[in-house]
Amino acid sequence: HILAHGWITIDETKMSKSLGNVVSPTSVLNAFDMKTPDALRYYMATSAPVGKDGNYSDNDFKEKVNAHLANSMGNLLNRTLSMLVKYFDGNIKPEFIEQNPLFDEAIKTIKEVEHHFDYFEVAEASLKIVELVDKTNKFVTDSAPWALAKEEKMTECGKVLYTVLEVMCAVASLIYPYCPNIASKMAKQLKYDINTKYDDIKLNNIKEGKLISKEEIEPVFLRLDSELADKSKK
Repeated sequence: HILAHGWITIDETKMSKSLGNVVSPTSVLNAFDMKTPDALRYYMATSAPVGKDGNYSDNDFKEKVNAHLANSMGNLLNRTLSMLVKYFDGNIKPEFIEQNPLFDEAIKTIKEVEHHFDYFEVAEASLKIVELVDKTNKFVTDSAPWALAKEEKMTECGKVLYTVLEVMCAVASLIYPYCPNIASKMAKQLKYDINTKYDDIKLNNIKEGKLISKEEIEPVFLRLDSELADKSKK
């Protein structure tokens, strides 16, 4: 098979040398001081559906990857691991490990993403991954593990954190085709095998015992407009 997307326009205008509006991947990486192309890979894969034209703009690129990769996915993993270290010294206790309805959502998402990939619907597959991340963020907000810890309901707090980290293992696998470097960073902190194939993804990856220390936690993707992401220009 040959997978080909439609035209890529620049700010809704046809790209042409005569107009001087040609944008190369290298120029985007340099402009945003990105060390890896993951964010651009993600943006282009999700902005140009098969059979339709796609568009690139600096503002849309920055807003989309910041929202999806930094604010939703990266921040979810970072704050969950940070709470695990803060409340439990990075340990998963046996009483934390239990099934959660969110696992069913994750398994459903894996099957939906596989289906979309089977039909070359790369952009549509990404939407399902984002939906799962959004549902997981809502689960955290609704469960409020920080409030549970304040009320000294530590087992309930631990169960919430375990559930989120388990789902994030699946998210790491799902996002890997789009963002291999980001996914690998996620998997490293989760002690998860990023080479797990979609058909083999299970929701029983986080084991009892020490998962991570404070020193091992690092952001998987910095916001493009953050001070760290734009240090040289600041």
